[in-house]
Amino acid sequence: MTTRITGTQAGKKDFLDVAAISKAEVERLLKTAALLKDKQRRGILHPLLPGKTLGLLFQKPSTRTRVSFEAGMNQLGTGALIERYIEGREFYVGVMGNGHAHVLPVWELMMDKLPDDARRIATERVKWSRTYQDKYGIRSGEARNLPEGKAEKIQHLAKRVYRTLGLSGYARIDVRMDAEEQVYVLEANPNPQIAHDEDFSDSAEKDGYTYKDLLQELLNIGLRWRPAKAA
Repeated sequence: MTTRITGTQAGKKDFLDVAAISKAEVERLLKTAALLKDKQRRGILHPLLPGKTLGLLFQKPSTRTRVSFEAGMNQLGTGALIERYIEGREFYVGVMGNGHAHVLPVWELMMDKLPDDARRIATERVKWSRTYQDKYGIRSGEARNLPEGKAEKIQHLAKRVYRTLGLSGYARIDVRMDAEEQVYVLEANPNPQIAHDEDFSDSAEKDGYTYKDLLQELLNIGLRWRPAKAA
């Protein structure tokens, strides 16, 4: 079994690739997370799961955290990602295309009415519980009150990520902006939800697409795709 840790500078993600994890390794991993937390103030343990986020928790040197994390790792048989928590606003940027990428308007997940002690992150309840969303006014919509030119910079960043990762068809780039207006890429989702009234389709509608037009455009993009030629 090997554990690899990279990118420990402040402001960068910390990746741990773990296989066949044992209780001793869980202890060591949590100690490492605690050190990162001391260094960067906050940290998130995020098991690498297919699809929606179900296993996200904040690292604390407690028995409950250790038991929960060990049980989750054993049941899921997966690795773990430790990343710094970034306080700030969360934006989603839809991108469509193959060689030519078209970027949709910047969309924001608005969580400003959550309790003061609640972490403003897209947990399972934030994303999927209608009751929780209604209770705390969680909603999404076009990003407002951004500094001049910031929306365009976020869109440009999303396009760069899309191209750098060799994505095609469509994808959603998730980013966060902190109080100093520094933007961090959280994730590139190559298979985002495109149902009606979801973030991707809503931002496309703002860009002038009806839902029917959006689906047709995505089909056309898929039909136009060709594998890259070997150099």
